[in-house]
Amino acid sequence: EVGPHLPTVATQVLSSYNPSGDEGELMQWIKEFLVTNNIVSESNITWSLDWGITFVKHYNVPSPSGNSTRTRGIFLSAHLDSDHIPEDKELLSNAKFEYDAESHRISWNASEVGLDDKTGILSILFTLLELEKVAASEHANTVCIPVRVVFSVSEEIGQQGVLRMPRELLHEIFQEAEFGIIIDRMSNRFSDLRHAVDSYFGVNLVLPHNNMRELLGKAFSLPESIPTCESPFCSDALEWRGRVDAEIVAPKILDFYNGTSLPAPLEALPKLVNAYQKLTEEVLLKMESVPHGTSIGSFRAKPRAPRYQEMRKIFDVLYEAPLPLNSYEFSVLNLSLNYEEEGYLRLGEIEDTAKGLYNFICLVASQ
Repeated sequence: EVGPHLPTVATQVLSSYNPSGDEGELMQWIKEFLVTNNIVSESNITWSLDWGITFVKHYNVPSPSGNSTRTRGIFLSAHLDSDHIPEDKELLSNAKFEYDAESHRISWNASEVGLDDKTGILSILFTLLELEKVAASEHANTVCIPVRVVFSVSEEIGQQGVLRMPRELLHEIFQEAEFGIIIDRMSNRFSDLRHAVDSYFGVNLVLPHNNMRELLGKAFSLPESIPTCESPFCSDALEWRGRVDAEIVAPKILDFYNGTSLPAPLEALPKLVNAYQKLTEEVLLKMESVPHGTSIGSFRAKPRAPRYQEMRKIFDVLYEAPLPLNSYEFSVLNLSLNYEEEGYLRLGEIEDTAKGLYNFICLVASQ
């Protein structure tokens, strides 16, 4: 089982007040949870109110062969802020939460408690508890895999947390992780089926010929690859994809060809990266000009929309043909959960999601 403390932990997360720009209370609780449960020491947690909280840990997980040449692993991420919560903090802090063991669900008397994205946070926390439990037991064959966790801030107001993350930390995460899973999606947007978003705003999130969809399907015991779709909205997954391509992969490729002519498929890359940089600076300046905890405007308008368009162009240029260096593999998906904002949370869905994520980690480790 994923863990006996799920009802208590879930209630503590659900009762946290976490509007965009005011995620400190929940962030502090998560840090204490990680340390108290011996998942990671406080000294190994990196955090900032500007972008969120993160850490990495290497886990030994079961493997059929016990052999793996893998040096990069995965990262899991959810956002700390919620936009569907009461405006009055007291309404949430005074809300009554009840756990019913027979239905294995928690209900409450508040209007909304911010299941977007507290469900994602809980899924990650219980994946970590499962990893800890397995690591403490004996297995004939194991392999080691790095698991990076990121809880971001201000996703609901334009993915501002991931955008503010220092480039040095972004590069560190890229070096550790080949696969990223963002848990931030309602399954009922896709006929109630668990699925994943693999494209935002025309930007593909998964590299060509990558087997991430197949691995997720197997991890969740599906008959084939996990169903995927394009979303007309935005999420942190888009920001991860765009920043990795434009700020890490593209500069490395340009450095590789420094002093020589770029191959024809990459000739447009310098101009595209320059345009992306200018638009990113414009977005960051606008973020500084608005009150803390507020959006800079629609993702369908300037300056955000043109920046996403440059992300798409950079992706298409980079991955039209195989890159000259094979260490630049990076794919990310936004995974769904089946929940409703109707006054209750089915804890079985959190447990199933955590188990699937654990299975995915094991499958990746064995590749």
